[in-house]
Amino acid sequence: MAYIRGLLKREKGEKGEKGTSLVEVLIVAVMMVVVLGSVLAIIETAMNNYVFQTHQMDAQDKVRNADQILVKEIRQAESPLLSVANYSSIEILVFKADLNNDGTAEAIQLTVDRYAKKVTKKVNLTGQMAFENSQSQLIVEDLVNTSGEPVFTYYGTSLTQPLDPNNYQDNVINMTKVIRVWLRIDSDTAKAPVAAENQTFVKLRNFTY
Repeated sequence: MAYIRGLLKREKGEKGEKGTSLVEVLIVAVMMVVVLGSVLAIIETAMNNYVFQTHQMDAQDKVRNADQILVKEIRQAESPLLSVANYSSIEILVFKADLNNDGTAEAIQLTVDRYAKKVTKKVNLTGQMAFENSQSQLIVEDLVNTSGEPVFTYYGTSLTQPLDPNNYQDNVINMTKVIRVWLRIDSDTAKAPVAAENQTFVKLRNFTY
């Protein structure tokens, strides 16, 4: 900076004031542009890191909260399951559970909508598989699980061989003893390209073995 000030400083001579040359001015201008560009690059990197971390923290919070809700309710499922399905754009899990601890089991329908990128829940307090008049409750959004990454995977006595809910639905309904809950959440894939995810194996405690 002392060098720059020296270039800009006017010196008095015998014949009057002597100004800086055009070359010197251009040198100063180039140096200022380089310095300013470096500062802006540092600021932009810091802002991008902040945005990334904010989206990552938001996704991690969503994964953790949704996992807690799903695991708590699925763990209370009564044997057998009522219905299961896993298609390219949607998953459905229906079971009975006494969520209110009032001695009466409610029917719960969990729906994974991959197009809408969300998981929702409907409850029928009578325990019947009729959810047309039930209000849909949002469990989590910004879901990025693909069709090859099911939210619900069903297992019998072996955790190495999952049951197929599409080809052998009756087997899944009657033989499921453990359900894997796999959630992948990304609130903005452009700003936070790495999805937050969590997998939990839920043992159905009310099932007979």
